[in-house]
Order: sequence, then structure tokens, then C-alpha cells
Amino acid sequence: MSLFKKKKEKLELEVSEQHVGLRITLAVGFLMLGLGALGFFLIQLLSEDPGWQTIEFSNKSLMSENEIVLNYDLGRGELSATDEKRELQTVYGTALSRAYKLFDARVAHEGVVNVYYINKHPGEVLTVDPDLYAAFALLDAHGDRSVYLAPVQAQYRNLFSCTDDVTAALQDPHKNEETRALMAEMAAFANDPSAVRVELLGSNQLRLTISEAYLAYAAEAELDTFVDFAWLTNAFVVDTVADELTFKGYTRGYLSSYDGYTRYLDGPDNAYTVRILDRVGTEVFSAATANCEGIRSLVQLRDYPLAEIGLADFYGYADGHHASRYVGSDGLYRTALRDLTAYSSEQSCAEVALTLSPIFIADTLDETKLTAMTEKGIFSIWCRDRVIRYTAEELTLNDLYEHETIRYTPMTRP
Repeated sequence: MSLFKKKKEKLELEVSEQHVGLRITLAVGFLMLGLGALGFFLIQLLSEDPGWQTIEFSNKSLMSENEIVLNYDLGRGELSATDEKRELQTVYGTALSRAYKLFDARVAHEGVVNVYYINKHPGEVLTVDPDLYAAFALLDAHGDRSVYLAPVQAQYRNLFSCTDDVTAALQDPHKNEETRALMAEMAAFANDPSAVRVELLGSNQLRLTISEAYLAYAAEAELDTFVDFAWLTNAFVVDTVADELTFKGYTRGYLSSYDGYTRYLDGPDNAYTVRILDRVGTEVFSAATANCEGIRSLVQLRDYPLAEIGLADFYGYADGHHASRYVGSDGLYRTALRDLTAYSSEQSCAEVALTLSPIFIADTLDETKLTAMTEKGIFSIWCRDRVIRYTAEELTLNDLYEHETIRYTPMTRP
């Protein structure tokens, strides 16, 4: 046997040089065909179909997802749905970012004279954005001083962050006398125009004026926020964004917040179905749907959270009772109803909310005041003893809840 392996014969492949041009042409053709197919796939993947879509707000670090949502009917105008969505995302994102920063009472934003900035510069004449100035002017017109309950609302946020009923009860003025006295002290300053007020000086200039007595109290109590739109914040944010969208021609959709504020962009031509809720004990019933046409604003107030995102605005006790952010002038939370819906074809969300405020934040419901709101073009819907009541002359109700012994019925006119 040989100690060496035989050398393998070398295999040579001969490549024909015939038809080289044809082969190159075919190769390029197949490459282009593949790229074309890939491009078509990507175009199909990235293209938007006409119809209703949710337009997302990209800056998740600024606000929570689903805190405010824009739903829009894309592709009904001159632009394709894809192009319109791309443009709308930019316009909507810019408008929402600006509005959110303006009404933010807790965080400073570079280059923005917002509510937080106003709190940090008492006594100074400040030039603010026209939308923020208009918001303070609207509060003045309604004689509403709830914005000055900022220290009270800060105490309630401590309550809402509690994780058990025992701890929560210590922070609850309805359950703890010391907390009740503290809320009363802070509310007394909030109710006194000589203690705290925002002076409107014209030309978008204002000044937060705080008395020496209040400043001394605030220093001792470690308070640093005197103004906060609190539960009204998103009403003004939604209005501000909606006005900007309509001004720029985007009118086929609606903007809504998790806490019950909706602005419809399509004016008198719209027709929407509104769900009417009724909480009884610990159960929430979808009592009916209401057909509303030509509405501009919808406000739905409730004394409990409807989704997880709303948990920061309430504390729910084990027995089903909720402490809420709806605070009266005495610093105590209260609501006359569990659920109240109001809409208008003329007023903004903020105008509707400010009109509703003294009626909703009360110990008992005064239905005559709800009826009187119709003179301002504001109509209300609420439930009482499984009867759906409303102030409009006519209202079409559908999908009335009925199951076993529970049955909702519409009110009957006398």
C-alpha cells in the first residue's frame, strides 16, 4: 500500500462566452422585477385605505397614550389617504404638543410661558399665548375660581395615589377631620380674590397676584402651586387643538379625551351616536345610545374612572365609593350625579364644562338649572331610577338596556 494519497485530478469548468449580453440583460431584468415586487409590497404596506382611522400622537413622553385621541375620516378630499394622514399627523402633533405644554401646571417647558411658569413668577407681568389668555378670560366670565384650588387638588392627588383604604381615609376630608380642616384653610385662600387672582391686563398680558398672608401660609405649608386648571385642563386642550385643526381645514373627524371631552370638527353636518352610561352601586350600565346631530361639543362627567388611564383622578374604596377630583369651593369633593352628559352645537367643551360645574359639583341635582342651560344652547342627558331624562325637545334613543329585571326607558313628556 502506498504511503501517499494519489493526487486528485483537477476539475476544470469551461464557461461559454456566447450570449453574455443576453444573460446580463436577463439578470438585470429579474433584479428589477424583484425590486419592483418589493417596492409594490412596501407601498401596499405603507399605504393607507380611505376611511376612519385613529391618528396617533407620537410624543409619548409628553402625555399618556390614549389621553387624547383624534379619529379622522381620511382620503375624502383632494389628497390620498396616505398623504393626508402624513400631513395630519404633523399638524395634529404640533397642535397637541403646544396646547398640552400651555396648560401644564406641573412641568416647565423651554420657551413656553405656561401655567407652571405663571406659578413660579407671581407678581410679574407676563405675556402668554393668546389661547392661555383666553382660557383665563373665560374663567373670569363664568366667575369660576376653581383654578385657584390648586393646593387642594395637590392634596387630592396624594389621596388618589393611595394603595389601601386605611391610608386613603387619612387623606380623605370626608373621613378625617384634620384633613378636612386643612382643605378648608386652603379653600378659604382660593375663594378670596384679595388673596390670589390672575389679573388680565390686555394684549395677552397677565399677572398672578398673591397676598403676603397667603405667601407666608404657602411657605409654611410648603405650597408652590397656586393655579391649576385641574379637571378642566383637557377641556381647554381639546378646544385649542380642535380650533387649530379646523382653521387649517381638517374638518372630518373628532377629538376626544379619556375624561369625557369631545370636539367634533365637521360642524352642523355631523351625526354621531353617543353612549349614555349609568352607574348603579358598583355596576355601570350602557343605558342607551343617543343620536346627536350637528353638535360641536360633548362633555361627559362621571364620578368614577371608566378606564385604567383614569385611575389617577380617583380613589376607589372597597365598598364601591369613589373619592373624585370634582371639588367644591369648600375643598370637599362631591357630585350630584354619577354620570352626566351635555352637548352643544354652539359652545366649546370648556364653556359647557364651566356651565355644568356648579350643577354637577353639588350635593343634589337641580334639574331646573339643567333645563335653564338650554337657553345657552346646552342640552343634558342623565339617568334617574332607570329612566333616561333629557332637556332637548326631542331626542332619539336606541339600544335601550334590558336584561331580566333591569330595564331602561326614556322619559315621557307631560
